[in-house]
Amino acid sequence: MMIILSALAFDSLTGCYSDKSTVTLDRNIQIFKVKLFPVNDSCSIFPYSVGINLTFSGHIFHDSLNVKIQNFDFYNTTEIDIPYSASMFDPPKTIDDFDATFCFVTVYSYSEQAYQEIMIQQERKSDMTNCFSSLDVYLEDSELEVTAVPTSQCKIQIDSQANSPINYVSDIYIQFNAQKYILSTVQMDNFINNYQNGQVIQVVFTDKAQLLQSLSEIKPEIQLVITLLQGQLEIQLQYDIEQIVYYTIPGLFGANAVTKQAGRFFSIFRINNAISAALEQQISYDLFTYRFTAYDNDATFTYQESLQTHVTEQFLEIECGADENCNYFMNGNTDSTHYYMDFILSNHAKVIYVMRLLMELQESYFSDFDMIETDTQFCANGRQTVSDQPQSSMRFVILDKTGQNASAVILTAQSQIDVDHRRFCFDKNGAQKFDSSYYILEVATRTGFAQTVSEGVQLEFPVQLVILPIGALVVSLILVEVIFEMVKLKQTLKRQKKNKRKE
Repeated sequence: MMIILSALAFDSLTGCYSDKSTVTLDRNIQIFKVKLFPVNDSCSIFPYSVGINLTFSGHIFHDSLNVKIQNFDFYNTTEIDIPYSASMFDPPKTIDDFDATFCFVTVYSYSEQAYQEIMIQQERKSDMTNCFSSLDVYLEDSELEVTAVPTSQCKIQIDSQANSPINYVSDIYIQFNAQKYILSTVQMDNFINNYQNGQVIQVVFTDKAQLLQSLSEIKPEIQLVITLLQGQLEIQLQYDIEQIVYYTIPGLFGANAVTKQAGRFFSIFRINNAISAALEQQISYDLFTYRFTAYDNDATFTYQESLQTHVTEQFLEIECGADENCNYFMNGNTDSTHYYMDFILSNHAKVIYVMRLLMELQESYFSDFDMIETDTQFCANGRQTVSDQPQSSMRFVILDKTGQNASAVILTAQSQIDVDHRRFCFDKNGAQKFDSSYYILEVATRTGFAQTVSEGVQLEFPVQLVILPIGALVVSLILVEVIFEMVKLKQTLKRQKKNKRKE
């Protein structure tokens, strides 16, 4: 019996590619991009299935890097992505140790091979942070809509498997706090097609139960997450979406504001009672919750009150006390702070409706003021000026806490200003306060109106000059002091009782 051994040898092809060929390292997406310039017709005999081998000078990797190509064409397959991963390095080396000055690229099949030495090394970083020029989210209780405006920066990465078998998008979803909204196959195809064509991308989700859960979250954290496959390597792109638009029923809310005064937040929001009543006819609920939130990148403060009644107030006073996060926002920089009020309707302990109102922080002119009523005037005694801007004019505004009286009482005529510029009086001219009122002292400054809010009221009785003996005068003075302290104590107890009820 004769055994014939046949040794298979590669047919080495020379001069297949130009010396202009390059290899580029892209650290952001962890690939080496090989750019080949074919120049020799005799090398066009390669079959469709070939391997690409990349070997660097130095000893950073365990072995050469390899990739298989199934639809190879000598003249058309000129750009090849070869991925790398951490497991390929020779410990303790990483890509930061990459310092090769040349490499060898080998194109091979079962019988042919072409060998090219490349002396030119380049490096770049794909700017994956600029795949979109804008990202916005529109939110309501039954719809989440994401709008993305693409750039041309990431067309190679954000592509379909049909168009790019090696580099393509495998998954896209929206992460909204704990909730994940996964794009369907149709939505993902539309997303990729619009990106490739430079068209605005819109994706809509309508799972109401999931959306209500997302809207119930205190601090909104929304990300667009795109998973890419680069050869055998999986890469995840994450984009924070900070531009969030919340749906509000047209005409339901009027002016709103947040002020910071002497360790307290005052939150003011005007609600159209006619529209609110119509909403109540459509939604059956047994618990109404106000939730005030302040947050930035470092901290979050939230405060809420729940009412088992349809009669609601349009005013919240929040005292920080010893709450660390509340005092953080009260005393810290406000440039990056967001404020909003949630209105949450529940039925049998289940959230059925959520509406979020973004609040505007208003500058205060005083740290606080006392509203004093006489027979003919409303007077504001301001405490400690906190604004250094000169005042040019003032308005005194009386509002109904419940909103049952939609019209505000606005007084502008000042009858007197004390020398210390802290007592400002306004003639009533027939105006009356409401059964449940709060008061705003608006001071016009260079940048707009500074607002100071108060809800307490004191009555000021006319002073009569009476000649008393010295002993009686001392007793009278003590009595006046006692009465004054009792009024202050009553206000403090009222506030503490209110805070306990809120807790």
